[in-house]
Amino acid sequence: MLSRMPKRAILYTDGASFGNPGPAGIGVVLTDESGNVLERLSEPIGYATNNEAEYRALIRGLERAVALGVEELTWYADSELVVRQWTGQYRVKQPHLAQLLAQARTLAQKIPRFVARHTLRGGNTEADALAKQGARMAEKQQTPNAPSQNPQASARTSATPTPHQAVERYLHQIRTVAQSPHTTNELSYHGALQTLLQALLPQLQIVHEPTRTVAGRPDFVLLQNGTPVGYVEAEAYGADLDNLPPHARAQNEAFQQHLENFLLTSFLEFRLYRAGQEVMRARLPQPPPQGKISLPAQNTQELIDLLRAFGSHLPAPVADARTLAQHLAQRARLLKTIVEQSLHAQLKQPPDAPLELRNLYRALQSALLPDLAPSEFADLYAQTIAYGLFAARCYAPQARFTRHDAARVIPDTIPFLKRLLGTLTMHELEPELAWLMDDLASLLARADIHAILQDFGRREGREDPVVHFYEDFLTAYDPNQREVRGVYYTPEPVVQFIVRAVDAVLRHEFGFTQGLMEPNALILDPACGTGSFLYEIVHQVHAQVVRSLGAGQWADYAREHLVPRLFGFELLMAPYTIAHLKLTLELHHLGAPPTERLRIYLTNALDPAVKPAELLLGEFITREASEAAEVKRDKPILVVLGNPPYSGHSANRSVIEIREKVNGRTRTRKQLTWIGKLVEEYKQVNGQPLEEKNPKWLQDDYVKFLRFAEWRIQQTGQGVVAFITNHAYLDNPTFRGMRAHLLKNFQKLYIVNLHGNARRKERAPDGNPDENVFDIQQGVAILIAIRHPEAEPTDAPVRYYDVWGSREAKYQFLREATLDAIPWTPLTPRAPMYLFVPQDTAREEEYLQGWRIADIFPVHSVGIVTARDSLTIHRTPEAVWKTVCEFVSLEPETARERFRLGKDVRDWSVARAQQDLRDAGVPNESAKQYIVPILYRPFDVRYTFYTGRSRGFHCMPRPEVMRHLLTGENLALVVGRAGSATGDEEWNIVFVAAHPVDLNIFRRGGGEVFPLRLLAETRRAQEVLFSDSGHRVNLRKEFMDALARVLGRSPAPEAVLGYLYAVLHSPTYRTRYAEFLKRDFPRVPLPPDAATFDALAQHGMALMDLHLLRDPRLQEPLCKYPVGGDHRVERVEYNAASQRVWVNASQYFEPVPPEVWAFRVGGYQVCEKWLQERKGTPLSLDERLTYQKMVTAIAHTLTAQQQIDTLVRQAWGW
Repeated sequence: MLSRMPKRAILYTDGASFGNPGPAGIGVVLTDESGNVLERLSEPIGYATNNEAEYRALIRGLERAVALGVEELTWYADSELVVRQWTGQYRVKQPHLAQLLAQARTLAQKIPRFVARHTLRGGNTEADALAKQGARMAEKQQTPNAPSQNPQASARTSATPTPHQAVERYLHQIRTVAQSPHTTNELSYHGALQTLLQALLPQLQIVHEPTRTVAGRPDFVLLQNGTPVGYVEAEAYGADLDNLPPHARAQNEAFQQHLENFLLTSFLEFRLYRAGQEVMRARLPQPPPQGKISLPAQNTQELIDLLRAFGSHLPAPVADARTLAQHLAQRARLLKTIVEQSLHAQLKQPPDAPLELRNLYRALQSALLPDLAPSEFADLYAQTIAYGLFAARCYAPQARFTRHDAARVIPDTIPFLKRLLGTLTMHELEPELAWLMDDLASLLARADIHAILQDFGRREGREDPVVHFYEDFLTAYDPNQREVRGVYYTPEPVVQFIVRAVDAVLRHEFGFTQGLMEPNALILDPACGTGSFLYEIVHQVHAQVVRSLGAGQWADYAREHLVPRLFGFELLMAPYTIAHLKLTLELHHLGAPPTERLRIYLTNALDPAVKPAELLLGEFITREASEAAEVKRDKPILVVLGNPPYSGHSANRSVIEIREKVNGRTRTRKQLTWIGKLVEEYKQVNGQPLEEKNPKWLQDDYVKFLRFAEWRIQQTGQGVVAFITNHAYLDNPTFRGMRAHLLKNFQKLYIVNLHGNARRKERAPDGNPDENVFDIQQGVAILIAIRHPEAEPTDAPVRYYDVWGSREAKYQFLREATLDAIPWTPLTPRAPMYLFVPQDTAREEEYLQGWRIADIFPVHSVGIVTARDSLTIHRTPEAVWKTVCEFVSLEPETARERFRLGKDVRDWSVARAQQDLRDAGVPNESAKQYIVPILYRPFDVRYTFYTGRSRGFHCMPRPEVMRHLLTGENLALVVGRAGSATGDEEWNIVFVAAHPVDLNIFRRGGGEVFPLRLLAETRRAQEVLFSDSGHRVNLRKEFMDALARVLGRSPAPEAVLGYLYAVLHSPTYRTRYAEFLKRDFPRVPLPPDAATFDALAQHGMALMDLHLLRDPRLQEPLCKYPVGGDHRVERVEYNAASQRVWVNASQYFEPVPPEVWAFRVGGYQVCEKWLQERKGTPLSLDERLTYQKMVTAIAHTLTAQQQIDTLVRQAWGW
């Protein structure tokens, strides 16, 4: 009993009668609004009907509610008749029931507010079980003179059939139902099946759930003492269970996979499944329309054995964490499917309907995740419920456990979870969910939680078991999501190092001699995930308190001076739940169980720090957001730390669209979000704009979290930011504004570059592999940024250190390293790049004297983004035409399936692509004019249908640049910006094009296209461009003037392009400036004299002819194709000894020298890549000739590069 009785309560009642009339009992459950049980009654009432028992249960419940002083009571009963008689919809005909109704109304008048509601049996299971328990007690209490010795009951007892008789009667019932004109294929047969199950499995309660929902649920649930034992799904009478309709097949496959004991039947055939595997099968003969039913004894016995095996199944207790995680995940997967289907159905219902899933979904959309899709909600909900019920079981390891107990046992320190689990009891659960929630609770009820919790005890040197349990859960729940969500788990050595570093900074930089023990040091993890950083702080502070103050001081210190100043924000419900569970268990383990809620909030750190208005729905979510807003806005946070998410395609929008009416018209305008406005400051350097055409990497989530952390410390006026993040911001040119901003607002920056960038193919300086501390490809770095208003300016505000090698070596470093013991390299970042990595400053000044390619060519853009290469790019014009004609002829969904196009995205859709083609005239022959060549990969020219319309057939066709390349009479330099992105050791992201260019011409994309001449109108101001005999040339006038001063004349534009192309192909140039070429567009020096320019220009123009396969020397290729055959590329193998490139078992190109085979452009090994792109298809004659020319061109290229290099070294003295 609670010491203080609540004013509002919920009453569940049920009555049961064996025989109707017969031995009867009542069940009463009275709870508070959070699901905490106030009263639970099971009582016999002697001999009565079902309806009389229902009324007596209500009266008994009202008596207890009045006695407890309840002022607001909601009553739930599963008897629709009794509820409607109460509300006046049905008239009470029997006098004795009218008397009971009047007695109940008298009691109800003593409660100021009373509401009656009907629930399905699945929503009233506990009261139902208690009522049956009471009826069984009444049955045992009967004597020979008792009224229950009535003829009906005696006849019923004596007429109990044998198992064989039960099966025979079942077939007779089936035949009777089949001959009825009102029979349906399935529901009409349920009564016969239920009678058979009751006859053969009398020890079990058979719960029939005939209501069909969109999501579906089993037709029967078998319970033993209220615990699910098995499930039955009945398909249409006589159906072929191997050839069910798609929806039924998918539903049953889900049931088979996720339910441990499942029976599938067509009323004649019965299949028993255990843990997804069929274990038994039985079949009865179809009864004839009339006459005697022939029932072979073997068939009968097989069915009896199957049903008894089904009913006697006792799931084994679960005694280890991994097994429990797997079973929990199985049910969560099924729950996800059902929730998504149910939510879709609820979203179609009237807006005022009180539908729980829809309410929660909209609340999450309104308060946290505006772009949340139903499928994503289903995922969040399923994980959270599964893990939340597990958390509840952890808090009640000894007690009986049902879903109704979950909210009661969750402590008040986890308010959101307590409220969410309360919905499983407080409200009438959707019936398609209730049975599965009960099954989840049943699984947890039989789990040996004591044994599992022993695994959760903290042990020295052991990684976090709570998170490992979650990862085991994710592995079974969704293996793909395990990788995506692995970011929740930050390796312990990383967490330990960051927490130790923060402790050291507080001591040495801020004078807090107690470090993290400082009572005024408020700490926030804005993306706390599963709470690893806050958990480690608790662990380290505990050790400090015990060491400095004594163990006896710990409990009070933790409650008064530690827990109140630890804050965490988390956007997703499952990790939020885990964080609460983990910290609560750790505090219990350390002897300081929390007495108030933990300050971990379900909120988005990147939302504005304002309290949202209270919503009608989801009050607990908005309450979380309101309390979190106070932390963001008002609390003097001194430390912001953690591991924010890395996502280039951020779900945290920087721009939103606002629809508004102006002069009667609806228009849409874009508006920056709160975090979007803050990030805008990273798009400037010293007050000047970055002038980045596509600064998308500044929209990465980790950038936004860094900007939030910087803002939060600025609000406090001092503090430290300690993050581990993607390390791209250290040297990528797009982040130079961000680096300048950090230098402005922090007096000291410590950077530990942990590298591990698989995308850049990083290797340790000793040549050994360099591994990541996470299971991700993106390299990472730790940043410790210190802001202290009284700190003296320093010439070296950045202290930098590289950590290379194996993962374990990096872990060992992080376990042992301290800030004061690391041999830092001091850096003084300078404009314009403000690099956070060591530089060869002397050579940097030399390099910066050159002209930046993007400054030489005013008009440029990245290549074409098709969004669907397989649809838009083809090897021949004929294949393009065939594809577009078929594509426009199909309905959008048919086309999507036919061409495997996947879901539409923001900037590309099937319908818009089809309309673009129709507008161009497809399928009329005149539309063939739009088929043009496209440079797809180095040396790989293909074909596409190019209209130039954005968000049409191509997602981003880049017409402002590509229109100058449509005739084939122009040239373009194609250069990548970030040389390190391709992963090649030598910079090689340069090529030449005579046609439009695909974005991904280089590995990992990013090819920037610089056309030489402008053959169409352009928005670029005329005075910026150089003019050549009245023709517009895409060369900046200032550059051409500077070049003319060196040469004494104005050079031809093609010669300028040749000069640039030659220098960019010089191996010495690439080696000398390798460090700088990694980070931005290359810079090319002006020639020292006219002779050097002329010689290099000539070599460069010849090199371009080679790469365009226009050089006359290519007509006599150096390599041959000696063997005939089907020319199908089955394998691509190179034999260095024979210098052969094999395309299948018998055909090959030869000779291909090793240096030619190894030649790379833009991260691709060209001779291999070109063939791999054609694997599984035959090479046409033109393609075979092209490959021979390409091999020859590469051989001549290698010679030309050496000649160019000789000129370069002589000219500049390198």
